[in-house]
Amino acid sequence: MTPATMDMDNLGSDKSRPYFAMRNAGKNFQLLRFFAVTGAVWLMFVVVILAIRAASTPRSKEDYRRQAMIREGDAARGRALFFDELRTSCSRCHGVDGKGGKAGPDLFAVGDKFGRREIIEAVLMPSAAITVGYSTTTVETKSGEVYTGIIKQAADAWIELMGADARLVRVATADIQAQHTSEVSLMPEGLESGLTPEGFTDLIEYLVSLKQPESATMVEHGMPSVIQQLSRPVALQPLIAEELTFEHPVWFGPVPGESNVFLVVEHETGKIWRLEERNAAAAGPETGASSGPSTGTKRPGRDGQGTVENRAHQVLQGDAPAGGSGARALPFQKTTRGAFTKTLFADLGTYQKGTRGLLGMALHPEFHANRKYYFAKHEVTDGKFDTTIFEREAAPDLKSDSGRPARLLLKFDEATNVHYGGGLEFGPDGYFYIGMGDSGPQEDPQGHGQNPALFLGKMLRIDVDHNDRDRPYAVPPDNPFVGRADFRPEIWAFGFREPWRFSFDPLTRDLWVGDVGQDRYEEVDIVRRGENHGWNVYEGFERFSNRYRRESEAYVPPAFAYGRQYGPSVTGGFVYRANPRSTFYGAYIFGDYESRRLFALTQEKRVLKTVRQIATAPQRIVSFGQDAHGELYLVGYEGMIYKIDFDRAIFE
Repeated sequence: MTPATMDMDNLGSDKSRPYFAMRNAGKNFQLLRFFAVTGAVWLMFVVVILAIRAASTPRSKEDYRRQAMIREGDAARGRALFFDELRTSCSRCHGVDGKGGKAGPDLFAVGDKFGRREIIEAVLMPSAAITVGYSTTTVETKSGEVYTGIIKQAADAWIELMGADARLVRVATADIQAQHTSEVSLMPEGLESGLTPEGFTDLIEYLVSLKQPESATMVEHGMPSVIQQLSRPVALQPLIAEELTFEHPVWFGPVPGESNVFLVVEHETGKIWRLEERNAAAAGPETGASSGPSTGTKRPGRDGQGTVENRAHQVLQGDAPAGGSGARALPFQKTTRGAFTKTLFADLGTYQKGTRGLLGMALHPEFHANRKYYFAKHEVTDGKFDTTIFEREAAPDLKSDSGRPARLLLKFDEATNVHYGGGLEFGPDGYFYIGMGDSGPQEDPQGHGQNPALFLGKMLRIDVDHNDRDRPYAVPPDNPFVGRADFRPEIWAFGFREPWRFSFDPLTRDLWVGDVGQDRYEEVDIVRRGENHGWNVYEGFERFSNRYRRESEAYVPPAFAYGRQYGPSVTGGFVYRANPRSTFYGAYIFGDYESRRLFALTQEKRVLKTVRQIATAPQRIVSFGQDAHGELYLVGYEGMIYKIDFDRAIFE
């Protein structure tokens, strides 16, 4: 009997089990090792094949263009490429110190002079837009020699050319047989083909970073590369029960004159809901309460009563002049929430396909007396898109719409179905502010944001309590462009892409705007009378395009901007003024719709001091709200309203 037979025969005996198990384990190990080795070899083979296929697939200019527009490059690596004589030879033809003297234009501060897209196009298509004075000249001498380069000097007796090799050649005028200048750049096309899309992006990042020192400092300070998170984030507490959630809400705000009663706008259904805390009804109206940051001091002489208290969130007492002088904080009182009931306030009709339906609303500061409210709706009229601002009236009990016909205030004809505005607020001066987007197309190719003859891409300011002869509203006499033939008089400020939500700081009266960016940056602006905030000449702190740039124009930079690593769609919020003892008091609270990041920032003279990520929302952040006490709320697009609880967090 062989050992193998013995082992098999005695399989059931306890004595033979250890020996058999050991031999069996050895076989299993050998088998596993075989599969592991062959699997690794097969995986390496697949990786190599994919790499070869990827390398052999030619990349188009559009691949490089797209990568450089939407990705962040590394400026340090790009600098190394710029000075690499073998891979790019950029430094042979271009200086970056402002001294000039080379064949190509000096690129000192090129990031201040041109937008990222323009720099990308200049590298990909060097002959498409040659800088003045840098056309290529070819000279043929009588002896048959041919020289090609940029004319660096010229006199009656000779000309000097500098070629791509950076060498100067002087040719006597008497020796020239023929001379012609072409619109072909000395820089050859195809530089990108020697680089990966990532390397090309690094090179573009370096070129964009070439700015004058003061510009570079402003960018570095106003757009930090890292936004730190709080070690203990703020809490986001659901305000309502799950069964009361809304269908794509886009706006939330208090009803002036009532305690703990809110309205909520759904953009697709066209419905406005009344949300009332059950124990609030018995409390009755709040004397003198208003609708939050969008209400406040009446204009002197408007109704003979002069200045009144701004009690939007019980933060201020008396008139609050710009800068906060003369204002004082009222005692902070913590409020608790009970259960809510939800009833229909108004049904304004479902949205049309391709439009965004209801965008936002505002209640008149005297809503409790005149019952007027306003809303923005995105529509299609005669096959064309438009955003329309209507005035309607509530029923006498203020619990629903009156059913009376709406009054048309303004209609904005639009080029596309994007950047439709929708922000509405009453300012502390009692006037009605309207934020309008550029209406597209992407990149604003018609320059709507910079066109003073259009409402598009503007912040408007009108008086809804009076009428002009040819308008259902009046233009405030102190609007900055009243009397100018080249400006619409309703314009308060301009140069916006899509001002998605704005608000007033009740203490300083600063107007804060979240302006949605194009390709790379989202920005937060503090807007003042008559200012140009840059779009589409600037996106954030960076030059975007020179097409509509005016040399004499002053462009106001944002207080803060952030890149795509933190989100692609800013949602403006509010300055927190509820609890003076809170570390968040005076911080601007805002968020990003897509990334769901919630931020807080502080500033001084519109220069960023501190910015932090203070939470991540459970739902996409479409809007913010503020109650009569100044407490803040986050509107989740998936249906929930969250109360922002700052108590356990520290802003530092």
